[in-house]
Amino acid sequence: MVRLFHRKAKKFFCGGSILNYEWILTAAHCLADKKHLRISSRNDFVVWVGDYDSLIIGRDEEKFEVQEYRLHQQFSASTFDNDIALIRITRKIRKFTEYVKPVCLPNKALVKKISKPGKLVRAMGWGRLEGAVVRFPRYLQEITIPLVGTKTCTNATEFPVTKNMICAGYANGIQDTCNGDSGGPLVYEKNGRWQQLGIVSWGNKNCGTIGNYGYYTKLIKYKDWINSYVTGVY
Repeated sequence: MVRLFHRKAKKFFCGGSILNYEWILTAAHCLADKKHLRISSRNDFVVWVGDYDSLIIGRDEEKFEVQEYRLHQQFSASTFDNDIALIRITRKIRKFTEYVKPVCLPNKALVKKISKPGKLVRAMGWGRLEGAVVRFPRYLQEITIPLVGTKTCTNATEFPVTKNMICAGYANGIQDTCNGDSGGPLVYEKNGRWQQLGIVSWGNKNCGTIGNYGYYTKLIKYKDWINSYVTGVY
């Protein structure tokens, strides 16, 4: 899990995941938000790796400059379709640890097996906590949520749900991703290995409310796109 920090705004604004020693995966809308963050070049933000506690810099934490970033060429800022981006850092991560480790790209056979409504997956980030006294958490949060069927996903929102999206969450809204979690991973653990199924993308107006779900970029659709730029992915 990584965090993206905006230099001028002086704040963290999105999450991401590690693909290998020099490539980071995140959501395209994180880097295309001209209105609020005005990201226009690689110098506008940095990547923090190994963060857990927002107030303390831990021994596994390290800051990286950005060498380049690539938004999917068909990303739509109006619908969030193809909401995926790659970031290449200027130097390689020194070593992988318990808190700094790459995620695996999804395996087609596993995705087919587990892509059923009710299958439990995990999402994580430092996004907004609805109804909490402290609006944003100090520590990295993790939730376990069920995948939701396509028809339910589509009927739960007025916005278009494309074939490149999946959704997850509880109908009663007890757990959900929210603002600030964007770009972070939706993952499934199998035999000690974490495979990333989705990227936190968008949601309805209110997070964690009855009848609302979180929507995620369906990563299995983009393995070829990722591999066209990145080598040595797990």
